[in-house]
Amino acid sequence: MTSHTPSRSPRRSIRTTAQADAVALLTKTAAAQPPSAQAQASLGTLLARQKLYNEAIEYFEKGIALDPSNDPARLSLAKALLALDRQQDALTPLNQVLARRPSDAEARELRGLVYRGLAEYGKAADDLKIATEINP
Repeated sequence: MTSHTPSRSPRRSIRTTAQADAVALLTKTAAAQPPSAQAQASLGTLLARQKLYNEAIEYFEKGIALDPSNDPARLSLAKALLALDRQQDALTPLNQVLARRPSDAEARELRGLVYRGLAEYGKAADDLKIATEINP
């Protein structure tokens, strides 16, 4: 009786190699002088896709420090924090986005979900209602 071990599909292998190459390139770019806010945030996104949330959070925070107006990085930071069940921490970047862009439906929806997780049901209902009004 022969044992058969499933091999990785060529597509998965190529995707894994491409992600590793992208992480290596962005890590090098992120370390460059002068630092690039976009490279930091992009590296955070790649790391989050690999479920390396603590590392992703570090790069999102670096990118935001370099470009405080980078609201997409703030939303990604909030999502990474939520993936680690750090709901209270996720409120800060969501509140910052909504202070500048109160009509951001994604930030409203995420904050509503955070409030629901924190058992603040009135606030959750308000944000979720507004989110659905903005983006039905």
